[in-house]
Amino acid sequence: MHRWCLGVWTVFLVHASINIAWALSNPSTEGIDVSNHLLFALEFHDEFGKIWRNGNASFWGRMEGSLALFQAAGVYWPRLLYLFSVPFLGLAGRSILAFKLSTLPFLLMLLLSTFGIGRRLGGVRVGFFSALLVSLCPLVFEASRQYSLDLPLTAFVALGVLLLIRSQGLAHTREAVLLGLTMGFGMLFKGQLVLYLFWPVAFVAVLGIWNRFQGTPSAQSHAGRGTRSSIWRFALILGLVAGATAVPASLHWGPKLTWALAELRIHAADKLKATEGTYTGAPGTAAFYLWHTAFLFGHSAGPPLFLLSIVGFFSALRRRRRSAVPSLMLLTVLPGLLLFSFFLGVKQGRFLMPILPFLAIAAASLLWRPGAGARMRPWRIGL
Repeated sequence: MHRWCLGVWTVFLVHASINIAWALSNPSTEGIDVSNHLLFALEFHDEFGKIWRNGNASFWGRMEGSLALFQAAGVYWPRLLYLFSVPFLGLAGRSILAFKLSTLPFLLMLLLSTFGIGRRLGGVRVGFFSALLVSLCPLVFEASRQYSLDLPLTAFVALGVLLLIRSQGLAHTREAVLLGLTMGFGMLFKGQLVLYLFWPVAFVAVLGIWNRFQGTPSAQSHAGRGTRSSIWRFALILGLVAGATAVPASLHWGPKLTWALAELRIHAADKLKATEGTYTGAPGTAAFYLWHTAFLFGHSAGPPLFLLSIVGFFSALRRRRRSAVPSLMLLTVLPGLLLFSFFLGVKQGRFLMPILPFLAIAAASLLWRPGAGARMRPWRIGL
C-alpha cells in the first residue's frame, strides 16, 4: 500500500511543480469571479493584519474583531478561503504565486480523499488510478491553477464521503464527528457542499434509524447492548454530527440563512429558464436539461472518462451488497446532477466539479479487478 500512496504524493508533487512554474511565468488571472476573489482576499488580508497589529486591543478583542470581519456584509461568499490565504500572502508576498500556493493543500486533500475512497472500493491500485484520473480531469486541472472556491468544495465533498464510509454507517463516533466538522467547515468555503453531502448522509442516517428500530443484529452489534441502547447511542451520534456541522457553518450562514434561501428561490429553474435559455438551449427542451451532461462529456471530464465512469458505476453497483461505497458514490453524484439540470437554472459546468472524483473512481474500478490479486485489464487502458 505504501508505494501506491507514495505514487499519489508523486502525482501531487508533479502538479504542484507545474502550478508553481506556471504561476511564476504567468502572473495574471482570468474570470470575473476569480478576480473578485483575489480582490476580496487582499482586502481581508489587510483588514485582518490591522486587527492583529493593534497593540491596544486584547486577545479576545482581536478575536471579536476577526469574527466581525469574517461575518462582514458586502461579500456574499464565505470567507474561510481568504483567511486560509493569509499565511501564504505573508510567505510569498502580494503576488499571484501566493494565491496559487494556497490552493495546493486542497489539491492534496482531493487526491488523498479520492485515493481513500477508491481503495475502499477496489484496493490500492483502484485508489491510485482514481487519484491520477481526477488530477487530469480538465476542470480539476484548470481549477487547481486558479484561485476560486470550486477546488476546496470538491476536496471537502470527497473528504466527507470518505469519512462517511469510514464511519461504518455513522457507528464510529470519531469519524462521525469529523464528518460533521468537514461539512461545517466545508460550507465556510462554499455552501453548495450541502447539495452533495446531504443526500448520502441523510440516507445513512435514515437507514441506521430504521435498522435500529427493526432490531437488526448489525445495528445492535455496534452498540453492544439491546435495541433501545443502540437507538439512543445512534441518536447521540446524529446529534454530534449535526452540532459539529452547525457550529462552524453558522459563523457565516447563520446571519445569512434568509438570504441564502432567497437565493435558492431566485436560482430555481422556473425563474432562470427564460433568461438563460439563449445559450443553454430553448427552455423546456432536452438540450436545456441535458446541458450539464453534455458539458461533462465534452469538457469537464472528457468523453473517455465519462463513458468509462458510466460503465464503472453499473459494474460497481452490482457489488453493492458487499460494499456500501458504490451506493454512497451514486447518492453524491446523481442528486447534484439532477438538481442543477432540472431545478437550479445556473448553467455553469464548474458547479458539477464535486462529482468528478466519483466519476474517476468509477472509471478506475474498470482498470483493476478488486482484491489483493488485482490484474490490469489491458483492453480498458485506452485513456
